[in-house]
Amino acid sequence: MSLGRAKVKNSIRNRPALAASDSVGAFAVAVAVFVWRAREVKMVMAHGSVRWAQVRELRHAGLLYPDGVLLGGWFGVYLHHHGPKHVRCLAPN
Repeated sequence: MSLGRAKVKNSIRNRPALAASDSVGAFAVAVAVFVWRAREVKMVMAHGSVRWAQVRELRHAGLLYPDGVLLGGWFGVYLHHHGPKHVRCLAPN
């Protein structure tokens, strides 16, 4: 029975300062992980990086030529695809 009492005396319940410091340390780690993940989310492109094309990108892709499959319009200019790749166009009826 003396060993059981020694364990109770050395338990964390009898050391509130140690318990408080453990809680503060765990909270600090949780905040640090939260901040780290929040910064990381800004860099992640899990859902893609979709944006509108710029004029130089349209020229580079060859979409401003007057021949080929009509894809759509862009500020009064028709966009055409005239390459060897397949084109799939989905639009509402």
